[in-house]
Amino acid sequence: MSEDFPVHLGMITLDLRLEGCESLKDKRRIIKGVIDRVRARLDVCIAEIGYLDVHGRSLLCAASLSGERVQVERALANVRKIAEERDGAEIVDWWVEWR
Repeated sequence: MSEDFPVHLGMITLDLRLEGCESLKDKRRIIKGVIDRVRARLDVCIAEIGYLDVHGRSLLCAASLSGERVQVERALANVRKIAEERDGAEIVDWWVEWR
């Protein structure tokens, strides 16, 4: 084909501090809430990728793929917003990667 079809893959990584978590069960409740809300509202892939055995921290990564970069940017911004709004979770750091 002579036409160029761009593909934009963006990933946002969120480093979260979890307040009041005294057990992994407390942590799962907060992280599951973030992940479930993201999956229900957005067409993205999301998973916990770091600090798996640490009660008060979590590293989440979400990925979005589209032919239009603006759609990916919007989806990743919404992931961050959902995490920011979750009680008990504070974003310590975040970054976006493009592939």
